[in-house]
Order: sequence, then C-alpha cells, then structure tokens
Amino acid sequence: MRITSQIISQNFIRNLDDHLVRLNRYQEEISSGKRVNKPSDDPFDASRIIEIMHQLKLNDQYKRNIQDGLQRLNETENYLNDLQNLVTRSKDLAIQGANGTLSKDDLNGLSKEVNQILEQVASISNKKSFDEYIFGGTYGKVPFKIERDENGDITAVTGAGSVDGKIYRQIGTDKQTIVNIDNKDLFTGDQTVFDDLIQLRDALKEKGQGEAITDAIGNLKSRLDVLVDRISEIGVRINSIDDQKNMIDEENMTLKQFLGDIQDTDIAQTYVYYQQEQIAYQAALQAGGQLLQQSFVNFLR
Repeated sequence: MRITSQIISQNFIRNLDDHLVRLNRYQEEISSGKRVNKPSDDPFDASRIIEIMHQLKLNDQYKRNIQDGLQRLNETENYLNDLQNLVTRSKDLAIQGANGTLSKDDLNGLSKEVNQILEQVASISNKKSFDEYIFGGTYGKVPFKIERDENGDITAVTGAGSVDGKIYRQIGTDKQTIVNIDNKDLFTGDQTVFDDLIQLRDALKEKGQGEAITDAIGNLKSRLDVLVDRISEIGVRINSIDDQKNMIDEENMTLKQFLGDIQDTDIAQTYVYYQQEQIAYQAALQAGGQLLQQSFVNFLR
C-alpha cells in the first residue's frame, strides 16, 4: 500500500482528535467529580446509575409516606390515650354514683361532669390530622354528627357517612400499612362510647337509677378493653413503620455507596491519566509536525 501525504495528514488529524477526546473526558471527570456524565461514557454503568437513582427517588417518597403515617398514628395514639383517661374517669364517676348513698345534688354534679366528658369525647371523634379526619375513615367530611336537645345537651352522636374505611400508606415497593383504626365498638356499632356516656349521664341525673348505672359501668369497662386493644394495635404499627424506615435508611446508604463506586471520579488517578494524555498529545503534535514537514519537502523536490 502506497502511503501518501494525504493519508499521513488524515492519520495525524485522527490521532490528535482521539487525544483531544480523551483529554476532554478526563477534564470533565475531574471538574464534575463524576466518571460517568453521559450514557456514552459507560453504557452499562450509566444504566445501573439510572436504576439506582430511580430507587433512591422511590425510597424518598416511601420515607415521606412513612413520616406522614407516623404523624397520623402518633396523633391517633395521643387521642386514644385521652379517650382512655376520659372513659376511666367516667367509670370512676359511675362507681361513685352506684353506691346509693349520694344525694340528688351529688348525683347531679356527677351527671354534669359526665356531660362534660361526653362533650370532650364528641370533640375528639371529629379531630383532624392535616386535611384528614383521624376517625373518619375515607369519608372525607366531618365524620360524626352531633344531635342536641333544647338545652344544648348531646342526645346522640352518629356517623355522618361511611367512617369505617381503611386508609393506607405505601411504605415500600410491595408494602402498605394502615394508618387509621377500626371504629367498630368504639365510635360505631350497636353500642358506642357516646351511648355509654349518654346512658350514664341520664341515669345519674334521674335520681341515680341503680340498674342503668350498673349497666353503664359494664359498658364502660368493655369500652376500655376496646381502647386498650386499639392503642396496642397503634403501637405495633408504629414499631413496624419505624423498622421499615430503618430498613430504607440502610438500603439508601448501600445504594449511595454503590452509586459512588461506579459514578464518582478517582481524582488522583484521573489526573495522572490527564497528564499522561497531555504528554502524548504534545508528542503527537511534534512528531506529526516533523513528519508533515518532511512530506512537504519531499513533494517540493
């Protein structure tokens, strides 16, 4: 094959371009701190980087869902503890009213206190967490309707709609958790905490109806059992979500470490490569220049 001046020039330019491409890449890796800045730098690792970044974004969303779920569950637990204290106090008042030795005024005083407790319980039943009603299920509106007599006393509290729907939060790729409680036997059902308190209040007010007060004591004890179960359920869910959050944090650490291993530039090593490429580029310029000059002289001859 005959080597012409044109072939020499083309090879020279192509080799210089190759050196410049490598110099530019090393310079980009050093300035950006990343070994893979575009898919063409390393198609396989670029694909893995995209997958890792996608999973990290998903995990960030799961952690936001977890934080939201924990906020709601913690508020629910606090309100259930308040309810437990209120129901316990009501039971104590019922036991006082059942001893048969209290005067009408004493019983009336107990009735008034139970009525205040009823007001507090009714208020708690319609509490919100951010834009959602804590005990409203998926209903989306004020969950419990409060009915009053001409004196302003509560005569009934009933669900305004379907307040038993379950509310979920996605906390993992294939993992959901329920962030509300079952209202049955507490705020809904054949006998509710509202019914217990109305029954007790009215029995105390009506000169201490012994049998009705005794029934109220039994109902309030049952309601306390329900509350203990619900509070226990909330505690289990909070612990489970905390465990999931810790797992995601550990996974994120692993993913970020792996991401750094395949994406980050080894600055010291890359700088050495950059210097070597600069030397090779300068040498190519000198050698190519001499070769082209000699070819030009030969042409003149």
